[in-house]
Amino acid sequence: MRSSSKKQRNMKKDIPTNNNRELAIGETRVSNIRQLDGTHPVQEKDIRKLATDDGVDIAEDGFWNNTISGDSDERMAMDVVLNYLDERIKSGKRRVTLYYCYNIERFTRGGHAMYDLMKSELKKRGVRMRDVAGIIQPDKNTMENLGLEYKWSHYSPSGTQELLEADRAKDNKRDMLTRMVGQEAINAREGYAVHPAPDGMINKRDHYYGDSGKRKRRSTRLRDPKRAPFYEKMFELRAKGQMTDEEIVEEINKDGYLSKIRTRWSKDHKTEIGYTGGIPLTVKQLQAVIQRPIYAGVNYEVFTLWKPIRTLYAGLVEIERWNKANRGRWFIEELPDGLLQMHQNYNPEIRTRDNEEYPFKDVILCTLCHKPFRGSASRSKNGNHYPAYHADHKIDGVRHKRIGVNKHVFEKQVEDFVNDLEFQPELLKSFQLVLMDTFNQKQAGTIEAATGAEKRVIELQEQKQAATKAYIAANATGDEDLMSDIKAERTRLDQLLKVAQGHRDELEVNERDLDEFIWRVNWVMEHPQEFLLRAGNKQQRRAYFSLMFDELPTYQDVLDGTPKLSWIFRLDSEKLPEKGSEKSLVRRAGFEPAKAEANRFTVCPR
Repeated sequence: MRSSSKKQRNMKKDIPTNNNRELAIGETRVSNIRQLDGTHPVQEKDIRKLATDDGVDIAEDGFWNNTISGDSDERMAMDVVLNYLDERIKSGKRRVTLYYCYNIERFTRGGHAMYDLMKSELKKRGVRMRDVAGIIQPDKNTMENLGLEYKWSHYSPSGTQELLEADRAKDNKRDMLTRMVGQEAINAREGYAVHPAPDGMINKRDHYYGDSGKRKRRSTRLRDPKRAPFYEKMFELRAKGQMTDEEIVEEINKDGYLSKIRTRWSKDHKTEIGYTGGIPLTVKQLQAVIQRPIYAGVNYEVFTLWKPIRTLYAGLVEIERWNKANRGRWFIEELPDGLLQMHQNYNPEIRTRDNEEYPFKDVILCTLCHKPFRGSASRSKNGNHYPAYHADHKIDGVRHKRIGVNKHVFEKQVEDFVNDLEFQPELLKSFQLVLMDTFNQKQAGTIEAATGAEKRVIELQEQKQAATKAYIAANATGDEDLMSDIKAERTRLDQLLKVAQGHRDELEVNERDLDEFIWRVNWVMEHPQEFLLRAGNKQQRRAYFSLMFDELPTYQDVLDGTPKLSWIFRLDSEKLPEKGSEKSLVRRAGFEPAKAEANRFTVCPR
C-alpha cells in the first residue's frame, strides 16, 4: 500500500505544468497532394480549437502538416514526432503530454495493429492521444474511488471502439484503392491513358457520364509538337538500319535534344529540392525508348495482364516502323482478327547476327526465295572447317533445297562484279548541281536546329545570370543554406550550358562544309568499290548496297551481271537518259557475258 502511495506521488510530481496547463503537439494529414487545397487548414483550425477548449497549449514547433500515402510514409511521419519528443525529454524542456489528431482515419489506415503500435509508442513517452472526432477518450482508473493507482487498474473506455475505427479506416483504404485501381485497369484495357504521358506525348482529359449519371473523366494522348520530332526521328533512323545506336544518338543530340526538365520535390511535396533532366541522349536511353510499345499506340502493362491492347489514340509511329526499329528484340504481331500479340526475341526465319567473317550475307539474296544468305562453317569428319554461304528458307511454308556456295568463291564473284562498276563522268556537272540543291535543303533544316540550339544557349545564360544575382543577394544576407543551393544550381547550369554550346557549334554550317560535302560525294561516286566492299559495319554495307541498287541483287544476278542498278540522284528528265536505256548513272565497264559454267550455283543436301 505504501509503495502504491509513493508511486502516486511520483507520478503527480512528473506532470509537466506551466501555470497548471499541459503542453501538446498536433498533426494534420492528407493522403494526396491534390487535397492541399484547404484540407490542412481545416484540420489545423479544428485541432487548435479543441486544444483551446481543453485548456492546453500547443508547442510552437510541435505542429506538422504531412502529406502521407502508404504505411511506410505513416511510419516515417510518426518517427519525426517520436524523435521530437525524445529530443525534448533529453534536453529537459517542458514535457509534452498530449498528441492531437483530426481523427483515427487521418492518424493511420494501417488497421488496429498499426494503430496500437503507434499509440503505445506515444504512451511510452508519457503522451496521451486526443482527436477532434471525439472517439478517443481519456484513460480511467478502476481504483480511483479508493485513491489508489496501479498499472493494471488503468484502461481505455474507448479502446475497443478505437480499434474498430482503425480497422474501418483500413477497410476504407482498401475500398478506395479497389475502386481507383480497378477503374484504371478497366480504362487501360479499353485503350485509354492511365499514367503520366511519356516524353513526346501529352495527356488530354475527356469527360463522359457514367451509368449513374455522374460526370467522369478519362484521358487520351496527343502528339507534343515540341518533343515528338525527336522521338519520331529516333524510330525512323533505327528502322532504316543504316546507322549504329551511337551514330543515332549523336544525330539526335545534334538536333538539340535534351531530356525533359522535371522538378524534384521533398517527400512531403512541399519544397523544391532540385531538378532532373536537361541532359543529352545516351545509347542506354535510346534503347529504352525504342522498346516502349506506347509509342506505337499499344498498351502493354500489368493493367492489361501483359496483353497488347490498341490505344484509342494514335502513337508517334506505326506498328510496322516500331517493329523494324526494335529489330526483333520486341515484335508486335497484328493478327487477322484485329488483335495483337507481343513477341520477345522474335526473328522468324532470319538470323541477324553480325558476323564479319561473312560480310555479304545480308546484301546478296538467295536466288530461289529472295531472302538473305546465311554464313557458317561446316565441320568434316577429319575436323576441317569449310566456310560457305548458304540458304534454305521457306517458300509458301515449304523449305526449299539448300543452296551452298564456298565462301571464297562467293566473295570473289561479288568483288569482281563490284570492281567492274564505275561512275559516268559526263554527268558530273549535273550531279554537282543536284548535290548543291540537296545540301541547301539539308542546310535549311540544320539552320533551323541551330537556331533552336542558340535559343537554348541564351536561355541557359539568362538563368545563370539570374542565379549569380541571387547568390550575391544571399551572400549579403549570410544565408549559407540558400547560398549552397544556388551554388549547386549554378554548377548544373554550367554543365547544361557547356553541352548546349557544343551542340550549337556542331550545327554551324559554312561554305567549307559544302565544298567538303561535294568532294566526299564525288570520291564515293568515283570509287564505289571502296564503300561497297569495305563498309565499317553491317548497317553501312546494307545502306551502300541499297544506294547502288533498286533492289538487293540475288546471287544469280551477280553471276549474270543483271542486277537492277539505281539512279542515285534523279535529275530533270530532259537531262537524263530514260531509265533502262544504255546510259546509266552507274554502269559495268567492259561487261562480257559470263560463261555458262560460272552461272551455275551448287545445290547441296541438307
